[in-house]
Amino acid sequence: MREQNRNAHQWRRVKYSYMDVRCEANRVCPTIRGTRKIWNSSPAGIGLLDAKRQGVFRSYNDEVFERFWKHDLDIESGAALDDVMKRAGADVTGFSASVEGAGRPSVQMAR
Repeated sequence: MREQNRNAHQWRRVKYSYMDVRCEANRVCPTIRGTRKIWNSSPAGIGLLDAKRQGVFRSYNDEVFERFWKHDLDIESGAALDDVMKRAGADVTGFSASVEGAGRPSVQMAR
C-alpha cells in the first residue's frame, strides 16, 4: 500500500496539509472530518472531468466536496457519483462505463 512507503518527511507533509485543510474549512464551513482511509479518488475525478465537459462542474464539485468531507459520499462508488452527476444536471449515459475503465486514461492525462 502507498501509505506504507512514505518516509517521515512525507508523513509530516501529510499532517501539515491536513492541518491547512482544517484551518481553511473552519473559516469557510462549520464541519470537516478527517478521512477514514486512503481513498481512490479516480472515480470522482472522472466525474469531475465529465461534469466540466458538460458545463456542470461547479454544482458537481460543490456537492462532492461537501458530502465527502461530511462522510456522506463514497467517492469510489460509481452509483453514488452517478446520482451526484444527475443532480448536477449532467447526462449520465456512459458514465458508469467511464468510471469502470474507459475514463481512467483521461484522468491519468489530466494529472
